[in-house]
Amino acid sequence: MKQLRRLGLLAPAFALLPVAAEAHNFAKGTIFPQIIEGIGASLNSPSGLLTLIPLGIMASVWQTEGILRLMPPLAAGLVAGIFLALFGSPAYVVPSLSVGIICALLAVIARPWPFAPLAGLAAVAGVLVNMVTLEGHGFGELQFGIYIGIVLGAAAIPLISAAVARGALQKVPAFWMRLAWRIIASWSAAIALMYMTFQLKAIVGG
Repeated sequence: MKQLRRLGLLAPAFALLPVAAEAHNFAKGTIFPQIIEGIGASLNSPSGLLTLIPLGIMASVWQTEGILRLMPPLAAGLVAGIFLALFGSPAYVVPSLSVGIICALLAVIARPWPFAPLAGLAAVAGVLVNMVTLEGHGFGELQFGIYIGIVLGAAAIPLISAAVARGALQKVPAFWMRLAWRIIASWSAAIALMYMTFQLKAIVGG
């Protein structure tokens, strides 16, 4: 009898287990794993990181809220890159990295640049980054959630680098801090240039 009573008390708990497990189990094919997969594709792209991290640094060196002004053209470029990815090839990593190097150099020079050329640079960065990430995949070949994730992941990269740079510059508004971020930008340009060299060797050798 005691065992039956214990089983009777435990039965409701066991009855709830399948419901709880099912509530947190995202089935394969739902949009959430697709979005995560797309975000991972953007964050695992070395050329994307080396293009978009300098963009974020440049934006914060340019203006305190500079990245917010550059996000609309960047987002438009990222979306356009999805549709243009069909024409992508491994060679597009070179112009993509070149845009990152230009952004880094603009951060190093640190001038009050006009908005228009920086907006154009952000848009081009978005197009090229997604053309490289999706290389050769025409729109519709992948699940829709993956495209959403790729755009979100790519957009997060400059937002994070800009937020870190802006936070540091606001917390320590000294010349040496601005100089430090300009040096970091120069390092990112050097890394991008080295990575571009390896990619060029692979493209030419392939």
